[in-house]
Amino acid sequence: MRQYLATILIASYIIGMVFISLVTSGIVKPLSAYTLIIGRDVYVLLTYEAAYFVIGSKTAVMQFMFELIAVTYLTQRLEKIYRKWDILLIFFASNIVGGLVTCVIDTVLNLEMRLRMYSLYVGNYAGLMGLSFLIALYRPRSREVLFVVLPWGILFPYKSKSLNICFINIGIAVGGTYYIMIPHNYICFSSIFFVAPFALIMYLLVFMHNFYMKPRAIELWI
Repeated sequence: MRQYLATILIASYIIGMVFISLVTSGIVKPLSAYTLIIGRDVYVLLTYEAAYFVIGSKTAVMQFMFELIAVTYLTQRLEKIYRKWDILLIFFASNIVGGLVTCVIDTVLNLEMRLRMYSLYVGNYAGLMGLSFLIALYRPRSREVLFVVLPWGILFPYKSKSLNICFINIGIAVGGTYYIMIPHNYICFSSIFFVAPFALIMYLLVFMHNFYMKPRAIELWI
C-alpha cells in the first residue's frame, strides 16, 4: 500500500471531494475568473478540481471518469521514479497555478470576450499536464503511453515519444484558448503554457536530485 501512497492520496482526495459536493452545497465550487478575482474566493482554487457534479453537465461527469483513470495511471508510474511528496506537490501546485493563470487570462481579455469571466472550470487538467511533463522530462525520447486531452473532457491513451504527446496537448491547448467555438468551459486549456515552465523549473531545482530507482524500474523507460 505504501508503494502507491501518492496515487492513493490523490485519488482519495478527488473522490472524497466529489462525495462532499454531492452531499452538501457551497463547499466544493467550480472555478471562474469572476469568483476568484472579483469575488476573491481563493478557497475555490482547492475545490474546483472536484466540482464535476456541481455544474450539472454530462460532459463534466465523463471528464471525472476519464481523469480519475488518468491520474491513477500516471501517478503509479511516477512513483517508480520520484518521491511521493514530490508527486503530490507537482499535482496540486499545477492545479492551483493552472486555475489562477486561466482566471487572470479570462479577466484581461478584450471586452468582446468578457463573458469568459463567467466560464466555469472544473477538473484536474493542469495537474495531469504537470504529471505528464514530469514523465516527459525524465525520458523525453522514450515511447510512453500518456494521455491526449480533448476539449470535451475526453482523454485517450496514445503511445509515442513522451515529449511528442506533450506537444500534441499544447497544440490542442492553443485551439481551446483562442477559438471560442471549441468548448473550453470544462478544461483550463490556457494554463498549460504556464504549467509546462512550472513543471520544468520544479524538475530542475528539486525533482532531478530526488530520483530513487527501484530494482528493474529502469526497464519501464526503455
